[in-house]
Amino acid sequence: MKNISRRFSLYNSLTMKDIHRLWPSVQHHMIIVAGICLPILLLLGLRNGHVAKLREDLLESPSGRQVVFWAGQQGDLMTDSTIEEFEKVLPQVEIIIPEIQRLVRLESTSSSKDVVDNATLYSTRPQDPILSQSNTSISTTGADEIILLESLADALQVKSGGEVRAVIERVEEGSTKAVSLPLKVKSIIPSSQNSENNYVGYVDSSLLKLMEQYILGYQVAKYKWPAANQSAPDTYASYLFFCEELSQLSQEDIRALTERGYQIQRVEDPALRSLHGLLKEESLDQLVVYQLTSGGAAQHNISAAPGELARLTEADDIVVAWNAPLEVEIENESKTLVGISLPSRNWLSLYFKEKITPFDFNASTFSAKKIAVDVVDESLKTATLKSPHGSEVSVEMTTIPAPTPETINPTESEPSAEEAVENTVESVEVVVKESPPEVSDLILVPMDLLALLYAEQSGLAEYDPTIQLFVPVPTPVLFDKARLYAQTIDDVPAVVTSLRDKGYAIMSEESRIREIHQQDHSLQLLVWIVAVSVFVFGTITVFSVLHDSTERKRGSIGILRVMGVSQFGLFYMVFLRAAIIGILAATFSIVVGYGIATFLNWSPSEQSLFYGYKPVILLSITPLDILIIAAGALFCCLLGSLIPARRASSMDPFEAIIEGRFR
Repeated sequence: MKNISRRFSLYNSLTMKDIHRLWPSVQHHMIIVAGICLPILLLLGLRNGHVAKLREDLLESPSGRQVVFWAGQQGDLMTDSTIEEFEKVLPQVEIIIPEIQRLVRLESTSSSKDVVDNATLYSTRPQDPILSQSNTSISTTGADEIILLESLADALQVKSGGEVRAVIERVEEGSTKAVSLPLKVKSIIPSSQNSENNYVGYVDSSLLKLMEQYILGYQVAKYKWPAANQSAPDTYASYLFFCEELSQLSQEDIRALTERGYQIQRVEDPALRSLHGLLKEESLDQLVVYQLTSGGAAQHNISAAPGELARLTEADDIVVAWNAPLEVEIENESKTLVGISLPSRNWLSLYFKEKITPFDFNASTFSAKKIAVDVVDESLKTATLKSPHGSEVSVEMTTIPAPTPETINPTESEPSAEEAVENTVESVEVVVKESPPEVSDLILVPMDLLALLYAEQSGLAEYDPTIQLFVPVPTPVLFDKARLYAQTIDDVPAVVTSLRDKGYAIMSEESRIREIHQQDHSLQLLVWIVAVSVFVFGTITVFSVLHDSTERKRGSIGILRVMGVSQFGLFYMVFLRAAIIGILAATFSIVVGYGIATFLNWSPSEQSLFYGYKPVILLSITPLDILIIAAGALFCCLLGSLIPARRASSMDPFEAIIEGRFR
């Protein structure tokens, strides 16, 4: 073991002396190997630095990630719910912004002279990638903020942090109505050369939708913008047909109604037949009542005029539009509303109890009759009606005396022959039997007021306190175009494919992205080809240099063999010399590479003489790159030394000495 250790010490010592003696030759070999490794190190640093930064910028480029899509011949129009669904199901989507725009008048709040009549507002959302390029964005969803182009800000003479007023107009009943909305100027972004005369601002998309709702005639409760002066339609759950005993509906009448999709059934509930106690007691014996419904699952969905239904029958009937009584608060007291409106001339009015007369069709919607038990006040007064939905409606109240209390105890009787025929008509049970409230707790109102209260309860209408009307609920704003931003440009092709499958027309950088990917793959292949070629030819170069060096030292090798150095010793010495050259070359390459990277990364200050002349190129040399270069240099040298080392160890010592003398 000691002999082996001494031998290796001898071999190492001889190798180091040889390197020292032939140092110029070793430097030459080291520079050759370093010339191979240094370009590869710089190429790796460029890939990790400048190229990686360019790729990152490209991947996150808003224009590259943007996909504009719109409803073509197959794509559906979009709403807010559609956008939310797309953000969930489409792959790797960052944000979707509906493309909405609106022409408004913008006024500076500080000067009445600074006005732009035709400013175009475009939709945006918080973290809009396009605006984020200018380091700005709307703060939150629904924020009353605006981002102005510089040309528009100059026209309004406002600065960032100032305030402007957006004026929105609509045409209503031949005249122009307008509302205004103050907006804080969040920021001002530069105008491009071709947009100097374009007055453009960006506001949150939800604000543009509210402006669109106002222009379409709907109420905007958030800003107290009134709806157009048009009441919501009144619809009903059913219609009651009142017939006298001798003039009931015939089978032809029932058939005429059922052929139009209605269902009709005779009413046996005493509360409904007496209109919750408003009709005289004898009406239960003298009147026959039928109830007509739509037959569908929806409630309060019939809007036919009572007169139109009456003309479908031959019987002398009175048709009453009907919704079930509704519990409300009037002057903080719980009351039951019963809605009844009849033609001004009708025989059914004779059946109402004394002094209780129904409303006619011309009565004001917001009126009511209170049945009082105490002293009667004949004068009109205004009362506040609080609906189940919470709206406070002002109604004109008339107080009428309560009739003498009557007890309704109808007797059950066997159905007549005519009733048996009527019961053969297919229908569904729609009558809910209930005990009528006390007459003094009833408030008589026009039928359309009760219908509108039910419409509000069902979410089909809302009360506008500004114009004091029940108005239609705004329908979702439809838009046919939106812009989408994928997480990276690599996700764009998958997003485009999904949108095309849904039938939307697409405008994106998909083809350009595919070309970039193809070029990227080609570039990677080229890098591999160059790296392998450099490595192969570098190995051949190292082999040639070491082989030549070995041939030149044939005499020295022969002398070492005569002195007792074994074949393995010679092999080891040549191999060790190549390894040291590789280590020195790698060290030299890394030091020089760091120096070049530092210089290229250096950005001169504005006061420097190099400012404006010296380009900044980002090079990033990582520990992995250093390891690759060190391993590559060592492997290249060792691989190139295998054949020369083997040749040196197999030389005949006497021939080597003789041949070495002539070299």
